[in-house]
Amino acid sequence: MPAIFLLGGQSPMPVSQGGQTAQLLPAAEVVIVPAAGHLPWHEQPGCVADALSRLRDLAGELESVG
Repeated sequence: MPAIFLLGGQSPMPVSQGGQTAQLLPAAEVVIVPAAGHLPWHEQPGCVADALSRLRDLAGELESVG
């Protein structure tokens, strides 16, 4: 199952933590929203639509392979 970690580039939490967690999942990607802090979905709402579109694409790619 694909997963996307949506992280704010200006968040007080290190982006590397999201990357480390994503590495634990076989079909995960990290999306960094540069102009957002800890709540990128609130600060840059368009980033959610972009991430969901990418998640749909990932799911389609996995379905076609599997």
